[in-house]
Amino acid sequence: MRQQNGELSHYNPGGRALESGRMTRPSAPMRELLTAAFEPDFDRRAYDAVDIRIMDAGMAVLAERGTRAATTTEIARRADVGRATLHRRFATKDILFQHALARELTAIFTEFAALMAAHSDPREQVAEAFALCIDVVRQPPFHHVSAARRAELVAAFAEGAPSPLERGRDFIAEAIRVQAQRGEIPAADPRQQADALMHVIIGFYVTPTSPVNLADGDEVRAFARRYLSPILLSPATE
Repeated sequence: MRQQNGELSHYNPGGRALESGRMTRPSAPMRELLTAAFEPDFDRRAYDAVDIRIMDAGMAVLAERGTRAATTTEIARRADVGRATLHRRFATKDILFQHALARELTAIFTEFAALMAAHSDPREQVAEAFALCIDVVRQPPFHHVSAARRAELVAAFAEGAPSPLERGRDFIAEAIRVQAQRGEIPAADPRQQADALMHVIIGFYVTPTSPVNLADGDEVRAFARRYLSPILLSPATE
């Protein structure tokens, strides 16, 4: 879980929890939870320390057990709260997962934007963004030792209109477009560039065995500078 103190106020990929007739069924599959978390009208609220502890526990259990096998009993135990406390704050397991996923995704997009603002060199921006993404997929709820579970999660991210992957690609493409307009990188097709970068990340996620030590941030950044930055810095050709 990425460190988050208080309510985030930058990019909000979340949507309203599915309540009042729109609630997902109990033990909703990940694709439905992600779709709900990405909705633009997500009913976000300020989270206190107990909310955050419950959501962090929920993310850990979700990563280990999946949506159907995870239970609020186990989540409450790990969060060191009673089930009644958990359900007062999050009426159902699905609503808890929606809030936890929306908070996690918001943190990722916010950190991405902060990294872009902190570095003016496009090579360093690519290196830092790639290192962030590799770090994210090695943590709950994305990290899992099972190749089948990793492939299932990628499939869940690819569903929807637009899908979470498409939303992420468009977010990255917009950042690339702005850089090109400023003359910081050669003009090209931002959506294709973003798509290429995302598919590299997906490849490392689905098949993490690699000569690159993904646990070494410096090595990951060096790989990105050498092999991924040309996606942005090479002039477009016919």
